[in-house]
Amino acid sequence: MGLSEELEKLGSIFIDTAPIIYYIGAHPLFGPLMRRIVDILEERNVETFSSVVTMTEVLPKPVKAGRRDLVEKFISFLKYSGSLGLIDISANKSRS
Repeated sequence: MGLSEELEKLGSIFIDTAPIIYYIGAHPLFGPLMRRIVDILEERNVETFSSVVTMTEVLPKPVKAGRRDLVEKFISFLKYSGSLGLIDISANKSRS
């Protein structure tokens, strides 16, 4: 079974920081794979999430390097992409 078929089985998926960096930064090895994954997730309308923590993890390096273009790409993808939702992270745990 191929990648597309495996991703089709998903109802939702959480994408952590590193794959988003590979995707937006066009990593030479992992960027094309992430592009394919994002395309498949969008085509299949799989609910895709990341956390607000990802925003704080991806921005410092391009800001420090003066890469406004990357900053804008990260913000656009994380905040305004119709295919990705950001979820809040809370330290509060419910106790039974």
